[in-house]
Amino acid sequence: MILDFMILDGWKTYGGRVVVKGFDPEFNAIVGKNGHGKSNMLDGICFVLGISKSEDMRAPSADDLIYRHGGVTKATVTLVFDNSDPSNGPLGFEDCAQITVSRQVTKGGRSQQYKINGSTVTLTRVINMFHSVQLNVNNPNFLIMQGRIAKVVDMKPHETSAMIAEAAGTKFYENKERTSVKTIAQKDTKLIEIERVMTEDIRPRIKRLEEQKQQYVEFTKLEQRAVDAEEVMIAHQFWLASKKAEEVKEQRAVDVEEKGAIDERKKGAAKEVKDLETKIRETRELRTKDGGAQMTIVKEAESVASQKLVAARTDHKELKRRGGDDAKELKEALKAIEDLKKSQAQAAGGWDEVAANEMAAKAKADEAEATAQRAQAALDAAIGLGGSGADAGGAQDLPGQLNGAKEALRNLATESKVQESRKKEAEKQLKEMEAQLAKARKEGGKQEDQHAALAAEVARLRKGLEVLSGPEASAEAEARLSVEVREAQAELRRRESEECALAGSLAASDFQLPSAAFAGRVLGTVATNQRVREERHMIAIEALAGSRLNQVIVDNDETADQLLRQGLQRRVTFIPQNRVRKSAQEEASLTSRVQQAQALVGEARAKRALDLLDYDQAVHPAMLYVFGSMIVCSDRDAARKVCDELNLKTVTLEGDLFDPSGTLTGGSRKPSGESLLNRLGQLHALRETIGGLRKQIQGKEQLLHGLSKAAEQSQQQRQQLEVAQARLDVLEQTRQASPIGRLEESATRLCRQRDEALEALARLANEMRTREQERDSLQTQIDDLAGNRDKVVAERKAAAAAAKKAAQAAHKAYAKVNETAQSARAQLEAAEADMAAAVRRLDEAKEQQAATSGAIIEAAAAEAERFAEYEAARAELDSCQKALGTYDTRVQELESRIRELAEQREKDEAELIAIAHRVDKLGREQKEAEKEAKELKAKHSFIGEHEKHFGDAGGKYDFSKVKTMQKDRERLQAQLKKDAEQINKKVLAMYEKAQEEYADLVAKREQVQKDKESLQGTIDHLAQMKKEQVQRTYEQVNEDFKAIFHTLMPSAHAKLATIEGLTVEEGLQIQAGFGGVWKKGLTELSGGQKTLVALSLVLALLKVKPAPLYILDEVDAALDGSNTQNVGKMIKQHFSQAQFLIVSHKNGMFDNANVVFRVELDEITCKSSVLRKMPVLGLPEVSAATEPPRRTAGAAATGVASRAPGAKKMATSAASGRAVLGVKN
Repeated sequence: MILDFMILDGWKTYGGRVVVKGFDPEFNAIVGKNGHGKSNMLDGICFVLGISKSEDMRAPSADDLIYRHGGVTKATVTLVFDNSDPSNGPLGFEDCAQITVSRQVTKGGRSQQYKINGSTVTLTRVINMFHSVQLNVNNPNFLIMQGRIAKVVDMKPHETSAMIAEAAGTKFYENKERTSVKTIAQKDTKLIEIERVMTEDIRPRIKRLEEQKQQYVEFTKLEQRAVDAEEVMIAHQFWLASKKAEEVKEQRAVDVEEKGAIDERKKGAAKEVKDLETKIRETRELRTKDGGAQMTIVKEAESVASQKLVAARTDHKELKRRGGDDAKELKEALKAIEDLKKSQAQAAGGWDEVAANEMAAKAKADEAEATAQRAQAALDAAIGLGGSGADAGGAQDLPGQLNGAKEALRNLATESKVQESRKKEAEKQLKEMEAQLAKARKEGGKQEDQHAALAAEVARLRKGLEVLSGPEASAEAEARLSVEVREAQAELRRRESEECALAGSLAASDFQLPSAAFAGRVLGTVATNQRVREERHMIAIEALAGSRLNQVIVDNDETADQLLRQGLQRRVTFIPQNRVRKSAQEEASLTSRVQQAQALVGEARAKRALDLLDYDQAVHPAMLYVFGSMIVCSDRDAARKVCDELNLKTVTLEGDLFDPSGTLTGGSRKPSGESLLNRLGQLHALRETIGGLRKQIQGKEQLLHGLSKAAEQSQQQRQQLEVAQARLDVLEQTRQASPIGRLEESATRLCRQRDEALEALARLANEMRTREQERDSLQTQIDDLAGNRDKVVAERKAAAAAAKKAAQAAHKAYAKVNETAQSARAQLEAAEADMAAAVRRLDEAKEQQAATSGAIIEAAAAEAERFAEYEAARAELDSCQKALGTYDTRVQELESRIRELAEQREKDEAELIAIAHRVDKLGREQKEAEKEAKELKAKHSFIGEHEKHFGDAGGKYDFSKVKTMQKDRERLQAQLKKDAEQINKKVLAMYEKAQEEYADLVAKREQVQKDKESLQGTIDHLAQMKKEQVQRTYEQVNEDFKAIFHTLMPSAHAKLATIEGLTVEEGLQIQAGFGGVWKKGLTELSGGQKTLVALSLVLALLKVKPAPLYILDEVDAALDGSNTQNVGKMIKQHFSQAQFLIVSHKNGMFDNANVVFRVELDEITCKSSVLRKMPVLGLPEVSAATEPPRRTAGAAATGVASRAPGAKKMATSAASGRAVLGVKN
C-alpha cells in the first residue's frame, strides 16, 4: 500500500483545496523555502495517520490546524493509497484497489471526523488499519526529524540499548511481564485474604458449629424420647377406643336380646288381655240377667249427681280462673302504680331541684327587695333625723320597724313550739306503732318468712331471665343462623369444587410427595413457594423464571437423590438448597449490581425481581438461585441499556427478555389473568377462602347450639317465674288485708308527719335567725344615726342604689327560674294525674277481686252441696253393687288383671323405647370408638406393627402407669420447647457448608499457589525471550549499521559495541573508526561525521521492521553536498521496499529523488501551493536567508515548476491554488 495522492482543504497554510498528485512509490523529495508549508504538508499526513495531540503537529490548539483567513471553519486532509497489490495491503481491504482515508477538524475542536472510502469510522478503526501494515504514526522511527538525529549522537549507553529494545518490539514482553507481576501481587493478596478468612472466620465457625452440632444431637435424642412417649399415649388412646368398642358391642348385644324377650312378653300379654275381656263381657251378661234393672235406675241417679257435681266444680274452677285474672289485673295495676311512682319520683326529684332553685331565687329576690327597702328606709331615717315635719315622721319608722321585728320573732318562736310538739307526738305514736308491728310480725312470722322467700325467689328468677335472651329473639336468631349455616355450606361446596378444578389444571406446577418421609425436606415447586405482590409484574416474573417455576426445591442433594430413586411419574428438576446457597459476599455483589442498574436508568424504571416477590425465608437460597440479579424494567430502552452496559439479564413488563449473550426473546404472551402465577394466586386465595368458610361454619354451629340451649333454659326459667309470681301475688293480697299491712301503712304516715315537722322546724330556725339579724341591724342603725348624720346619709344613698340594682337583677333571675319551674310543675301535675288514674284502676281491681272472692265462696258451698248429693247416690249405688258383688268382684279381678297387664305393657313400651335409645346410642358410641381407632391406626403406622403388645405388663406399652407416662411426655415437651429456642436446627447443613467452604478455600489456596508459580515461570520465560529478541535485533542492527555507514563513508567503519560488565540490554556504545583506527568517542568526530553515524544507525533501525512509508524532515541539514548525495543514493538503492517523503534543501537529495515537490507561498493571499517535477541536476539550494517572515496567519500556495531533461512543461494556476502535475517520459 503506497501513497498515491493527497488533498489539503483549509489545512494550516493551504487555504483552498490543494490536490497533491503523483507520489512516487519509492523516493519523493519536498523542497521550498522555510515557512512556505513543507512541514505543514507532512503534518497533514501525520494528522490522517492518527496523531491526536495538536502540539505534535506544531499547533497550540486544534483551531491552529485550520486556515485562518476567508472565514474557513474546518480543515480536511485526504490521503489516497494505491492498494493494487493486495498482499501488501491492510487486513479487510484486499478487494479495494484504492483506499481513501480522510480526517476533518472543525472550528473550536468540537468534532473530528474520520472516513475510509467515504464511510465514517472511528479513530481506532483507522489506527488498526494502518497498524496492520506496520504503519504506526507513534513509532519514533516513522517520522525522523533533524533534532532526532542530533539526539542519537548524544545518547548514553542505556539509551542506545533502549532504542535497540524498542526496535526489537520488547514492549510486548515488558507489558506481559508487568501484567504477570501485578497478577502475582494480586495472588499474594488473595492468599493472605484466604488465610485470614480461614483463621478468623471458617475455623472459629467450624469449632462453634461442632459445639452446636453436639447440642443438636442431644436435642434429637430428647426429641426421639418425646416421640416415643407420644407413641405410647397414642397407643393408649387407641387401646381405650378399641376396648370401648368391644364393651359397647357386648352391651348392645345384651340390649337387643332383652328387647326380643320384651316383644315376646308383649305378644303373650296382648293375647291374655283379649281372653280377659271376653270373660268380663260374659260375667257382666250374667250380672245383668240377675239384677240389672234396679242397678240401671241407681246408676242413672248416680250419673245425674255426678254431672251436677262436675258442673259445680266447673263453675268453681271458672270462678277461680276469674280470681286469677283479677289477681293478674290487680298485679298489673300495682305494677303500673310502681312504674308511675318511679316516674313520679323522677319528676318529683326534678321538681324538688327546680322548686329548690325557684325558692332560692324567690328568697334571693325577696331578700334583695327587703335589703333595698331597708336601705331606703335607713336612708329616709338618716335624712329624717335632722329635719322636721314629714321628714321627722320618717325618723320615727326605725323604732317601729324594730318593734315589728321583735313581734315577728315572738310569732316564729310560738310556731316553732307548735311544730316541736307535733314532732314529739308523731315520734311517740311511731314508737308505739313499731312495737305493735314487731309483735304482729312475730305472731305472723311464718307468713312473713314465706313472703320474703317468695320475693327473693321471684327476684332471682327475674334476674336470671334478664341474663338469657327472650325466646322470640332466640328463635329468630336460631332460624337466621340455620339459614346462614346452610348458605355457608353451599358456598363451601362451590368453592371446594372450584379449588379442585383449578388445582387439577395446575398439577404440573405442584409436586406430590411419594411418601410422608419426605415431609419437611421437600419444600415444593418454585411457583408454589412465592407470590407476586402486584399483578402487573406477573408476566415479567414468569418470563424470567420460565421452566424453573416447575422445579422442585429440596433441602439438600441427598434428598433429591433419594427422590430420583423413588421412580417418579414425570421428569423433575430439583434445586438442592445446600448446593445453590450463595455466600454473604456473593449476595452483596448481586445487590451492588442491582444498585448499579438502578443508578443507570433510575430506581423507578428498574426493580430487582426478588424485591417483587413474597416468599418464606426458608427458600431464600433457591429464590436467589432462580432470580439472582435479574432486573424487571418498566420499558424496553431501560431493559436494553442495563443488559448491554452491565451484562445483566432483564425483562420488560410485557415479558420481552434481554440476555447478555445477545439474544432477545419476546412476542405473544397470555394476558396476566391467564398466566401461571396469576392462577396460582387464585388457587391460594381460594384455599384461604375455604379455610375461612370452614371456621365461619364451625363458629356459627357452636353459636346455634348455644342459642338452642339458651332458649330451653329461658323457657324453663319463665315458667318457674310465672308460678312463683302468682304465688307471691296471692300472698301480697292476703298480706295487704292483714293487720301487718294496716300497721305498716300507719307507720309510713307517721314517718311522713315527723319528717314534715322536722322540715318546718328547720325553716322556722332559719327565719328566726334572719329576724334576729334584722332586729340587731335596726338597733345599730338607730344608734349610728344619733351621732354622724351626714356621713351616714351619703353611705346609705350608695347602699340604697346598690341594693336597688341587686334587687332588679335578682327579680330578673327569678323570672327565668320561675319559667322553668312552671314547666316542671306541669310535668309533675301530669304525673300526679296519671297516678290518680292508676289508683282508680287499682281500686276497681280490688273491688272486682272482692266480688269474685265472694262468688268463689258461694261456688265452693254449692260444690260441697253437690258433692254430698253425689255421695248419697254413690252410697246407694254401692249398696246395689254389693248385692251383685260376686259378679262385680269377678269383673274387678279381671279388670285389675287387665290394668296390671296394661301397666306392664306401658312399662314394656317405655323399656323398649329406652332400650331402642340405648341401642342407638351404643351403636353411635361403637361407631365413634371404631372410627377413632381406625383413624388412629391409619394415621400412625406403628399401631399395626405393635398392636398385639398393647397393654402387656412390663413392656413398652404397659398402660398401668399411664399417668406417669403422661407427666413424662409433658415434661419432655416442655423441655423440648425450652431447648428449641436455643438449638440451631440447621447446624448440620451449616456445619457441612462450613466444611465445604473450608475445603474450597484450601483448594483455592493451592490453585492460587500453582497459578503464582506458573506466572513466575511465565515471567522467567518472557525475560529469556526478551533477551533473545534484543540480542537478535542487536546483531541485525549492528550488521546493517556497519554496512550503511561503510556505504556512506567507504573509508570508515562504525559499530555498536558492548560494554564490559554490561549486557546488550543494559548498555551499548556507538563506535566509529577511520583509516583502521577506532575513535575513543563520538566527540572526536566532526558534525557531519556525527550526523552520518546517527543517520546510519536510524536507517539500520528502519530495516528491522520496515514500514511502507517513512518521512524524513531535513535530516541532511548538517551534511555537505557529497555526503548528502551519498545518503540520497543509499536510500534509493537500499530502501526501495518503502516509500520515502524527504524534506531537504540540498541538491544531493533532489538528484536521487524520483519525484520532487516544490512548495511556495503567495505572500499576498498567504496561501501555499505544491508543484511536482522530475529532479533537475544542479537545482540551486534554498537558502535560509531568503525565507520570508514566519506566518502570523494562514497561508496559501502558488505553484512553481522546475524543468528537467525530458520533462513536460508544467502550467500552474495561482488563482485556483491547484497544481498541474508533470509526468515522466
